[in-house]
Amino acid sequence: MQDKFGMHRKVRWLFLMLLLLPGGGCITGELTAQLSECEQAAHHMAACMGELPPGQVSASCDLDVARQVLSLDCAQLSANTTDIKSDGFSSALADFACGIGLYRYCPIPTCVPDLDEPLHSAPAVAPEGSSQCAIDALAFEGCGACDYYRCREQEDACGPDGYHLGFGYHYCNAFRLIAERHASPEAQGWLSRVRRCLIETLDRDETEGDCNQLKERAFDSHVECYVKTGFCDLPLSDWLLVVNTVKLRDIDLYQLFATSSECLSAG
Repeated sequence: MQDKFGMHRKVRWLFLMLLLLPGGGCITGELTAQLSECEQAAHHMAACMGELPPGQVSASCDLDVARQVLSLDCAQLSANTTDIKSDGFSSALADFACGIGLYRYCPIPTCVPDLDEPLHSAPAVAPEGSSQCAIDALAFEGCGACDYYRCREQEDACGPDGYHLGFGYHYCNAFRLIAERHASPEAQGWLSRVRRCLIETLDRDETEGDCNQLKERAFDSHVECYVKTGFCDLPLSDWLLVVNTVKLRDIDLYQLFATSSECLSAG
């Protein structure tokens, strides 16, 4: 049973790596005919913009926008997007992309920790030797834990584009408040575990140094935390959900391939 499970894991990872190759997100005409207009538009948009296709696409979407997307070739689709966002999507297309599973384009709602979520049932405390930022944040299960990054920014300021605010705080909230709502129960559990692992690891390893060194140490912890907390065992749809929540400019192919290598070795 373990060998069979490990083989399934390898197949899923190889499929994901194929999707990451140039042109890997394209679909054939035969498959296109089997998809709904929303699904066709989702795959067309993803392929044109050089993105992974969404893992799951709702059968209901704004059909007017979907048909507009399908009526445009890739050059026209790019030309008809207004650069009001760093990712180049117009407001209408960003809303459509969010609705079809490209969650990087979704606006992050505001979370009020003491109203939105319960305290941890277990464990309820941070590891021994944790900073006060971690002790306060890890009492929460969800977005309250994300305040760890704002707390550390007050102590070691790296600015809005630094790791604490530009990456850690942003994606902690994006996964908690957007991706987690669409994830499988297994992925929801993983997101909770990895959120805690990333905070505990960063808190343990955070020492004196400049902002670039901080960012490097933080990114180094991602692969270990992903694998240790069970990312390898998630369905392919959840892998795509995770990748499609990260902005294109923030996707680190080294981390993706390093994680895949660890998963393949573990399988």
